Amino acid sequence: MFERIIDLRSFVKAWHRSNRHLEDGTIDRLLGLRWRPVEARLQIGEMLMQFGPELLFHDPTPYTLLRELFRIVNPERAHVFYDLGAGYGRVLLYGGLVSPAAFRGIEIIPARVTEADRVRRNLDLQNVQFIHGNVRKTYFDDGDIFFFYNPFFVDTLRAVTRRLRRIAIRRPIRVVSIGKSSHYFRRQNWLREQASSGRLGLRFFVSHI
Repeated sequence: MFERIIDLRSFVKAWHRSNRHLEDGTIDRLLGLRWRPVEARLQIGEMLMQFGPELLFHDPTPYTLLRELFRIVNPERAHVFYDLGAGYGRVLLYGGLVSPAAFRGIEIIPARVTEADRVRRNLDLQNVQFIHGNVRKTYFDDGDIFFFYNPFFVDTLRAVTRRLRRIAIRRPIRVVSIGKSSHYFRRQNWLREQASSGRLGLRFFVSHI
């Protein structure tokens, strides 16, 4: 088992440095991530009844985008990287394999957290943590880098952004976003857009308070 994990880390790091194409499903299988059967059992009506009007549909982050993300952000060992709306944990599993930083994800659907954490344990990723909770109420004040892949409706995004601003008053933070959340962050006068990856739609912001 230990040798297999070492081989997998080496393979993922080599792919991370390369420009090779691999299908997302191929990488999921290498990681042992089986999110499709879990997602097939979830009922949107039941989730809305339990968790309220949140954006509950699952939209997995492509690994090609993650490769670009971590090449640009390049988290260091002292950093704490949060994926807010972590789903099945692709972002954090990949990050934990290519970076020594601490990776933490918050996800509201418990079945998704269970599957992500099963894979984390199998891969012995001790720098990765999955947290079941609603981001409106769950602690993430120790974060340095925050990732958003269209995870929230605007009310939740506003609430989370207010908390991010309070963190940024104490110390600089970085925000990485793709999709509609990027337009929202571009309107925040306490964030400055630092870079973008136009090909993949990634936007990178740094706080300046």
